[in-house]
Amino acid sequence: MRSVLQAIPPQLQLVSLSGLTGTGKTTLLLHLRSKGFQVLDLEGMANHRGSLLGAADLPPQPSQKLFESRLADALSKFDLSQPVWIEAESSKVRMCVMGLCVCNKYE
Repeated sequence: MRSVLQAIPPQLQLVSLSGLTGTGKTTLLLHLRSKGFQVLDLEGMANHRGSLLGAADLPPQPSQKLFESRLADALSKFDLSQPVWIEAESSKVRMCVMGLCVCNKYE
């Protein structure tokens, strides 16, 4: 798992989607995924929806290890020749901290 988290992110062509809370970024990412685009949904992996919306109506956040496992699994499935859409996040998604390998790539 650690090797995936270190090896794949530098190769990703990330397209970062940013905007104010509540403007529909997650909805747009889900739409893009439904149309066949590659999407890395960090909030979904962390069971979190934005700073204002928090964990409303979501299951508890996963452990750091489970979050990293979900992240490694998603990364390993991407076609590295195609862009990956991601929602602009800080280096933390609530209590689950992304590996610096991904965070440094799209900051």
